[in-house]
Amino acid sequence: MDASTGIELFGTDDHADHADEADHEPDATDDHDHAEEAEADDHEGHDHGDGNPHIWTDPELAEHMVENIAHGLIEVPGVDADALETNEAAYLQRLHALDAWIEENVAQVPIERRLLVTNHDAFTYFVDAYDLTFVGSVIPSFDDNAEPSAAEIDALVAKIAETGVQAVFSEASISPKAAETIAAEAGVTVYSGPDALYGDSLGAPGSDGATYLDSQVHNARLILESWGVEPSALPAALQG
Repeated sequence: MDASTGIELFGTDDHADHADEADHEPDATDDHDHAEEAEADDHEGHDHGDGNPHIWTDPELAEHMVENIAHGLIEVPGVDADALETNEAAYLQRLHALDAWIEENVAQVPIERRLLVTNHDAFTYFVDAYDLTFVGSVIPSFDDNAEPSAAEIDALVAKIAETGVQAVFSEASISPKAAETIAAEAGVTVYSGPDALYGDSLGAPGSDGATYLDSQVHNARLILESWGVEPSALPAALQG
C-alpha cells in the first residue's frame, strides 16, 4: 500500500525552483494551488524514488494519505469497516481544520514577508500550499544526509541578508550546528532545540511533536511567530 498514490510528487530539483523565487518580488496575484492530484493513469509507473517524499507537510495532501491508508486497510480480513470509516471521517475533519487554521493565519502576513529558511528542503509542499517563498536550506537538498559546502553556506548567508529573512529553522531530526552557525553569521534568530521544526520525524511522547497533528501545529506556530504573528486559538477539532 502506497500512501502517496494519486499525489503528484515534486521532482528532486524542485527545491531549487522554490529557492529561486527569493530572487524576485512575489506577485500577490499569483494563484498558488495545492500540489495537483495526478490522474490515476498518469500516476501509474511514477517512480517515487525520483520525487520529494515530504508530502505530509501539506495537511491537504495528508488527507489524501489518510484516504489511501483507509482504503488499503478495508481490504484486511477482520477489519471493522464501520469503525474504520468513523475514524477516517473524524481524522479527516481534524486535518481539514488544521489546513484552514494555518491558511487563515498565514493570510495575515503580506506575501513578500512569507520567507522560510530550513535545515533541509523538507517543506516544499508546505511552501506551495500556503504561498511561501523558500529562500534556501542549510543542506542544499531534501536528502538530510547531504552536506553544504563553504560556498553554499556563504551564498545562503548572503541571500538571507538580501531578502530580509528573520529566522533560520533547524529540524528536530538533524544536528542544529550548521543552522546555528548560519543564523549567527547572518545576524538572525535560530529556532533549534525544542523550537526546531518537525520534518522527517515526530517528537517524544509529551513533546510538541508527539503526534502528526501536534507537530504540524508546532511548526505553523513557530513559522508564524518568526514573522511576528500571534497565531489565533486552535479550532475545537484540534483541541484536547
